[in-house]
Amino acid sequence: MEILTIELRHQKAFDLLHDLEVMDIIKVLHRSHQPPQKLSERFAGKLSDKTATALQNHISENRNSSDKSNI
Repeated sequence: MEILTIELRHQKAFDLLHDLEVMDIIKVLHRSHQPPQKLSERFAGKLSDKTATALQNHISENRNSSDKSNI
């Protein structure tokens, strides 16, 4: 038999694997409980520097304009 390493990205995938194990179709050999990855680490580098700067400027402008309207 082949041994595969997989990454579960959704709880439903875990549930499906558990069901397959209960039906004696697969056997889970190792359960690794890694802490959830921070979003800042997960999405780091996904935007170009130009796009990220433009987005940050847009957010700052909106925050500044909403702060002035609350005064």
